Amino acid sequence: TSSSGLFPEGTFLISKPSGTAVLASAVTIPTLTVNASNTLDLAGFALTVSGTLTNNGTIVATGAGTPITAGTLTSTSATSLIRYPGNAADGAVTVKGGTYGALTLDNPGTATASFTPASDLNISPAG
Repeated sequence: TSSSGLFPEGTFLISKPSGTAVLASAVTIPTLTVNASNTLDLAGFALTVSGTLTNNGTIVATGAGTPITAGTLTSTSATSLIRYPGNAADGAVTVKGGTYGALTLDNPGTATASFTPASDLNISPAG
């Protein structure tokens, strides 16, 4: 751990040749980049990035509440997608405000945020 209480210091990078990186618990980190063609599945856990979260791939933000907290969210590349799959049991979901390359809300119950899509915005109905 670091003197700031974050685990651990430094920049984190999701860069896998194949497959999906999946959180096993809630995590607080200083900086995170998800590379193009990579997927990070939060698996219902909270992701807190105290600095910049740069998404060039896909983040699947499952769960209720606020699955993503970041000082700054950069998800504006042509390959970036943040997906909030949600379901009726999840209830309200708070979408991280920011500028998105693509944002998908699948049956999120109630979603609240201020955001600016840079390309497609897909909202799928329940069912």
